[in-house]
This record gives sequence, C-alpha cells and structure tokens, in this order.
Amino acid sequence: MALAVAPAAFAQQTQGGQAEEPSAADIEPKQVPLDGKKVEAFIAAWPEFESLREKLAAENPATANQGKDKKDQADSDEAEVGEAEDPVGALAAYLDDPKAKPQIEAILKKHNFATYSDWADVAQSVLLAFGATDTNGGGGADLAAEKKKVQDEIQNDAALSEDEKKSALKDLDEQFAALESFQPLPGNVDAVKPYLAKIKDLFGDDDEGDDQKAGGGAGEKK
Repeated sequence: MALAVAPAAFAQQTQGGQAEEPSAADIEPKQVPLDGKKVEAFIAAWPEFESLREKLAAENPATANQGKDKKDQADSDEAEVGEAEDPVGALAAYLDDPKAKPQIEAILKKHNFATYSDWADVAQSVLLAFGATDTNGGGGADLAAEKKKVQDEIQNDAALSEDEKKSALKDLDEQFAALESFQPLPGNVDAVKPYLAKIKDLFGDDDEGDDQKAGGGAGEKK
C-alpha cells in the first residue's frame, strides 16, 4: 500500500496562537525527516488511532466507506504495510465531524503531534521507510543505477529511431520521477531500523504476511 505523496497544506494559525487543523480535503501527507522520538511517537499512537478508527467505523458506516474509498485510491502509491487498515487516511474522513474530531485531537495531544497533518506526515515517512527496508539486508532499490541501466539499453537499441529513443527517454524520466517521490528521505530508513520488529507488530506481520506481500499482496482483502 502507499499513501499518495503531495505537498501538504500547512496548518493556519489562529488568533490564540494554536495551529488550526485543516479539513479532511486538505490532508495530503508529505515526507519529513525522522528521528527516534518521532518513530516512537508513531508506534505509540498507531494502535490508539486504529482502535478509534474501528470505533468510528462501527458508529458511522457511511463515513467509514468514504474513508476506505479514499484510502484505496492512495494505496497504489504507498509503502506496503501488510494487511493492516490505514487509520491515517481513514480517520481524515472524520476531521470535519464535531463528535469525532475531539477524540482524534486527544490522541494527537497525548503523543505530541500538533495537528493531524503532522501525524500524517510522520506516518507517511515511517511507512515509506519501513517499506524500503529489506529483511534480507538488501535495502532500498538504487533508482539512479536502475534508471542509468534502462537509459543505456534505450540508447543502444539499434531497432529504435532517434525520435523513438527521445520519446522512450522522456517516458523514462517521467516514470522515475514518480518513483522517486516514494523513496524515503535520506536517513529515514536508518531511523526506523531499530524499530522494525515493533512496526511489524503494529500491522500483525508474520512469516505468512511476508509471504503474502511477496506474492503481490493477495492477502490484503479480507
């Protein structure tokens, strides 16, 4: 899975000096640099947000379905997180709900997140870094090397005309630009590595879950 990455809307300041939470439509997570404190806050907050998501979904099935639709749209561009539901996208649908919003804000305050956007940014960053880790020690893919390899193959393909090569190289640039959006920021993978076991526990990852992910996520639908 993956959260769609786009520039996030910055929270506006109220006259009282506190950050004003954006509406659900404005939540577009972006990556931020991670450290141990942020990763630990993510790990502590996730189960509480997940429990709240389940509670609100049971109370508001119509809204829950809307949130699930939004999540599914983002899933094509998000780091894999096993079979876990995604409270980041799902709870955004409740930010404009006067009954649900205080419950969300209570969890944010408890774990030192100023706004829901801040929580979403950290969650986005942790999930992408987690998705880039390789339990076999390989680490994330070297996109620059992969791109150079394909560029050379295109340039050396005698079956292609110069115009076809130019077109293929342009398409390649666009494809890799999109992929780079989902590469973890420098240092973020190292920041999450000490917490891999705890993060896997959040999503109920086990050997079976790893096999499902290796098989293309066939087990994501329950």
